[in-house]
Amino acid sequence: MDTESSKLILPFAWPLGVMIGLYAISSIPGEPPDDQTIIYAVFSCFTPTVHNLLHIPAYAALAWTLCRCLQPYFYGWIGLLLAVMIAGAYGALLEWHQIAIPGRYASFTDVVLNFTGAAIGAGFAWRRVLTFPSL
Repeated sequence: MDTESSKLILPFAWPLGVMIGLYAISSIPGEPPDDQTIIYAVFSCFTPTVHNLLHIPAYAALAWTLCRCLQPYFYGWIGLLLAVMIAGAYGALLEWHQIAIPGRYASFTDVVLNFTGAAIGAGFAWRRVLTFPSL
C-alpha cells in the first residue's frame, strides 16, 4: 500500500474500531451464559440506568472520530451533520440488531441517547477544529 492511499484509509480505522467495539458490546446476551466470561461479569455490574447513560459517551466517541476523518472531505456543518447522522443511524441499527440477542431488547430511549451522544461528540470535534484548525 502506497503512502497516498494509506493517508486516505488510515483515518477511517478509528471510527471502524469504535463501530466494531459497539457491535461487540451490543451482542452480549442479557441473560447470563453458562460459562461467564470476564466481559459479561463487567457488563453485568452496571445497572440498566448506567447502561443507558453509557450510550452518550460511546456515540460521542464514534461521532468525534467520524468528524475527524470526514473533516478533509466535508468542511463545515455538512461534515458535522453527516457524522451525527452516521453515528445515530449506526446506533439505531444496533438497537434493531439487539432484538435477536437473548435477553436484550431495542429501545427508543437508547436511540435518542445515541443521537444525543453523537451530537455532543460532533460538537466537541467542531469546537476543536475551530480552535486548533491544524490539529
